[in-house]
Amino acid sequence: MKVTISVIKADVGPVAINTAVAGPYCLPLISCLAFSMDAEGRFTTEYLDVFGNVAWEATRLKVQRKADEWRRQGFVGPTMASHAELAYTGIMDALAALDLEFVSRKEG
Repeated sequence: MKVTISVIKADVGPVAINTAVAGPYCLPLISCLAFSMDAEGRFTTEYLDVFGNVAWEATRLKVQRKADEWRRQGFVGPTMASHAELAYTGIMDALAALDLEFVSRKEG
């Protein structure tokens, strides 16, 4: 029996493993490796670079365009503010209200 396990490194754009950080204000990087596990619970030595596929190019472009829009807003504004600074804008209340809309499922 083989089980596939994905490991995601959330370092917001999907990128291939070992993608270089570009620029001083780069996007957060997300990379993912998928491994298989044998019946004894051992990982295989082979892996799949999930986001290394060209199928993710459209998503990467979309994320880059959004980042460009954020940067056009300058360094003042919600995109660069800390949670402490956002507390005075009312957005924290909106986020708290959104939390009530979601339910965490129990494992199993």
